[in-house]
Amino acid sequence: MSILPMTLKSHCQELELIFIIEYFQIVSKNFTGNTKEKITSIQVISDEPCIPWEIIKPTREIDGVSESAGYFCEEHKMTRWLTGVDIVNKPTIKSIKIVRPNDTNLKKSKDEEDFLKKFWDNEMKSPGNFSKDSTLEQVTASLEKSDFDILHFTTHGAHNQQLASLSEIVLEKGKVLTPTDITRPEVRLQKSNPLVILNACQTGNLGYVLTGIGGWSQSFLSKKASGFIGTLWSVSDESALNFTESLYENLKNKKSLDESVRKARLDVKNKAQSTGDPSWLAYSLYAQPNAKFELEGVSN
Repeated sequence: MSILPMTLKSHCQELELIFIIEYFQIVSKNFTGNTKEKITSIQVISDEPCIPWEIIKPTREIDGVSESAGYFCEEHKMTRWLTGVDIVNKPTIKSIKIVRPNDTNLKKSKDEEDFLKKFWDNEMKSPGNFSKDSTLEQVTASLEKSDFDILHFTTHGAHNQQLASLSEIVLEKGKVLTPTDITRPEVRLQKSNPLVILNACQTGNLGYVLTGIGGWSQSFLSKKASGFIGTLWSVSDESALNFTESLYENLKNKKSLDESVRKARLDVKNKAQSTGDPSWLAYSLYAQPNAKFELEGVSN
């Protein structure tokens, strides 16, 4: 099928429609008698910046009857990856670096930091493998050393719609980290292939830059991060904390990363039912499907 030149928006709309058609064809093939074999995982490998794959809700009409599936991220273990970027494995997690500016006005981010420190002290039984950065200078130095297995940000973030490489993560005293800071030659994430978690506002977005697709996911994965979790839009402070708590508890229970993210987003959904907060839909995971990130020192 050839796609004629068109606007980016219409291109993405056509791509989304093709994906939904293919999805229902796969689902239909999984009917054997009265038994439907469950599709458990979906991975999208692409370099387009505009389709929020996680919140696609396929709908079709057959003989005048409308059939609808749930959101992809709700029904399935949903992962993404980027075209042309090699997938690397990170089987064991031992150390974590949390990035949180001390002067942030996010009320729950301190609770998130405290949870992670307690988790590493008590569950991981390795308090020496928990560390924290607050300033741009500290984060820059840590990126060059790459002496952590998880890099976890809890702060404000903003997506630059004009130039994704100029999107920002806010650090101490208002200084900002951008995706171009990650792609510097001095940054050698291949030394530890970390899992990167940006639990901030609008960190998962991709966008076109002068040389192709850019943004946080592109920058970290191209520097050999083994996985990336970000958000497609602003999430509430409370939901961000709930997501973190559930994510690490599921990893502790030896769930795969994609299953841990799915369970965490459903936990956030359940806790926010009374408010209708859509934060549970915002999370985007770039990782190998069914990848296990074993927390060293945890035993069940």
